Amino acid sequence: MLYTGVDYHRSFSYLTMINDKGEIIGQKKLPSNGEIVDFLKEFGEEMEVAIEIGGGPHRPHRDYLS
Repeated sequence: MLYTGVDYHRSFSYLTMINDKGEIIGQKKLPSNGEIVDFLKEFGEEMEVAIEIGGGPHRPHRDYLS
């Protein structure tokens, strides 16, 4: 299994993927849109994803998660 952490921001997000041994297998900066999902699908494996969203004045998560 793979594990992915997403640091989500309004314009760009930062992703880090690790395997079940805790080894980093990839890091990527992507636009905060559907490209994130498309990129993760390329791995073709079961994956758990954790998303960190800041609560600043712009609250970008409202654009995509509401």
